Amino acid sequence: MRDLIIEQIERRARVEHGVDLNKAAAEYFRDHPGEWQRYKDEVAGVNKRASEDREEVNAEVHYRIEMVAYRDKLDLDKPADRLAAQAKVLAEDPGLYKRYTAANTVRLGKVSQTD
Repeated sequence: MRDLIIEQIERRARVEHGVDLNKAAAEYFRDHPGEWQRYKDEVAGVNKRASEDREEVNAEVHYRIEMVAYRDKLDLDKPADRLAAQAKVLAEDPGLYKRYTAANTVRLGKVSQTD
């Protein structure tokens, strides 16, 4: 359902608003007020599922950072080496990166903040 709504908003933005997604979304939800609550509920459910396995995702990232550090002879006590290892881990597995950002993002209204 969420993907269908996003698709409709993107189409409306291209056709009617010169690719302005904010205007298209405001108009779409004004025209379909019942869709807003269903969209919010679905997004909240996705965020809740992602946050439930936050410890698991963080543990997997930490484990892989240690593996990359060992493989590439990096010293994890040095912040630059730790950051390099983390960047390699998340670049090697884009799915893990998406899970990591989903699990560590807090949504407050319209604003998101990643830990």
